Amino acid sequence: MSALINCFSRVYRALLYTYPREFRLEYGGEMERLFRDRCRDAARANDPLKTAHFVVASGADWIGTSVRERIDFARKAAPRGFVNEWVVTILMYLFAATTLVQAYVIPTGSMEGTLRVGDHMLVDRAVYAKPGALGRCVMPYRDVERGDIVALLYPEDTHQTFVKRVIGLPGDRIRMVDKQVIRNGHALIEPYTQHVDPSIEPYRDDFPLKPEVFTTPRGQDMFAHHVANGEVTVPPGPCL
Repeated sequence: MSALINCFSRVYRALLYTYPREFRLEYGGEMERLFRDRCRDAARANDPLKTAHFVVASGADWIGTSVRERIDFARKAAPRGFVNEWVVTILMYLFAATTLVQAYVIPTGSMEGTLRVGDHMLVDRAVYAKPGALGRCVMPYRDVERGDIVALLYPEDTHQTFVKRVIGLPGDRIRMVDKQVIRNGHALIEPYTQHVDPSIEPYRDDFPLKPEVFTTPRGQDMFAHHVANGEVTVPPGPCL
């Protein structure tokens, strides 16, 4: 856990460069220590909701305070210093927005109970990336784990982003019986599950059953190559 906190602290230290140099020199060390302490508190709480709140609050605080300090600096700085400082700020914002995190707004209720319609969510874009030889020493990379909530491009339409909970890894055998998920022969305990629709739809609730009318080419491939004995086996390869 301490290694993960150190990784987050290094990322936060880099993001401090969006603040004016004078502000960073005076308050940067204290802000980094405070961030590290809050990371430890979030880790000790071992509560995903509190952790998510900490991530969102930290991101909002970073954006709000850095912009405010830049505006205050612009009122005092010479034109050349003002331009240089804002170039650095914009580059850091672009780096964070395209490399580290991405913001989403939840549009539907498919994860109701965990994520509500209209919830704002910051997604860590780097955590599952391929780290390379030196990457693991710099960023908190890790493999996908069961129970993770992930954002992914919908394979049938990559213009859509889906947010789902991971229930199976390569090699796991998955099936559903009357809306109950069974993994490797054991029923999952899912206290977060809400069955809003009381009716039973065989294709949806007794999976994997072939649909009566149509399925996509990926669905046809799944039924042809990955379904046996009433279970679908998660294929090998990258999870995302």
